[in-house]
Amino acid sequence: MKGVYTLIIEMPKTTAVNVGAKRKDVFEQGFWVYVGSALGTTATNLANRLSRHFRSDKKSHWHIDYLLRENVTLLDAIWSTSERNRECEVVSQLLASGQFEYGPKGFGSSDCKKGCTSHIVMHQLGESPLKIVRNTFIAMGLEPILYSQTKPNDFDITQ
Repeated sequence: MKGVYTLIIEMPKTTAVNVGAKRKDVFEQGFWVYVGSALGTTATNLANRLSRHFRSDKKSHWHIDYLLRENVTLLDAIWSTSERNRECEVVSQLLASGQFEYGPKGFGSSDCKKGCTSHIVMHQLGESPLKIVRNTFIAMGLEPILYSQTKPNDFDITQ
């Protein structure tokens, strides 16, 4: 299964994160949304990629791995199947909502062919980031599916 996904992450305090040996990024306290894609087969398919993100017993490989090993809470994932790479579109639409701003330059986008600044965005005050991501997927013609460790597997997000 191939597709696009977002991870909704809560950062309890501003933290400098070592991303590999040569990079340090600062993440402000608040909610962050990481956008990724999984277009491979076997280990790099969508189900395996999401499962990996929610595990703690993994070697850090991607930028997001370094962030997730910090004192953060990975709240939810919203994903949808797609045969093509849609992560840049999702980032663009989230920014267009006016409720997000780019995260650290190059984070998650070092291999981006479209030149995105970052594939992680910080949520500003306003609507629930979960609700915004869900509505973004719908507006893009994607069928959002929620994976949550904290809520039932539905979109009753009246908080």
